Amino acid sequence: MNHVAKTRVDTLTYGLIYPAFLGNMIYDLMLRKLSWNDGVLEGPDLMSCFAVVFFLLIDYMHLNGDMNKIADAPEKKSWRYILCDIGTCCLIFSSFVLFKEGYAIFALMLFSVIPVVILTYKQKNSHSARYFKWYSVFSEIAFIVSLLVYYKGVYFPWIYPLIILIHVLVYGYYLLYHYYDKCYEGDKDIVKEDGVY
Repeated sequence: MNHVAKTRVDTLTYGLIYPAFLGNMIYDLMLRKLSWNDGVLEGPDLMSCFAVVFFLLIDYMHLNGDMNKIADAPEKKSWRYILCDIGTCCLIFSSFVLFKEGYAIFALMLFSVIPVVILTYKQKNSHSARYFKWYSVFSEIAFIVSLLVYYKGVYFPWIYPLIILIHVLVYGYYLLYHYYDKCYEGDKDIVKEDGVY
């Protein structure tokens, strides 16, 4: 039963949820209409949404390109791995919706949790764990700074896309350089030794 359930959840997650959320986000960016009022998406909120879409895109590429080479069958993925991926995708999508509708501080709050969620299943690889611990610290500090700016009443709406862009750069650096340089072989060894990631 466990194998069948993992196969179904794996297919649902990577075959439907990720592509559906990504497609919806791209469609919303093309329309640039807000759902909760008659406004148009523009300025800092639009830039934040573009950055969030790019973040989801590189996350999806990592899962399908890198991780599916290592954990190439659903039985090689732990429940923690799959549930963290579902949680990450839902946090990214919820952040996008909140940015789109003008609730940037709440979007950033959700986005700041993403490195912590990823760290949850990257614990097995010491290089990844170290990177995501620092990334999590940065993420929480960035959220606290934006919260202070928000509550002090300082009008600086470009802080939100700037922080999300930094997230994209930090995560992109991890996936394009750090992962292959320091983590990829370790992930392969984890699956080889434990049989599951």
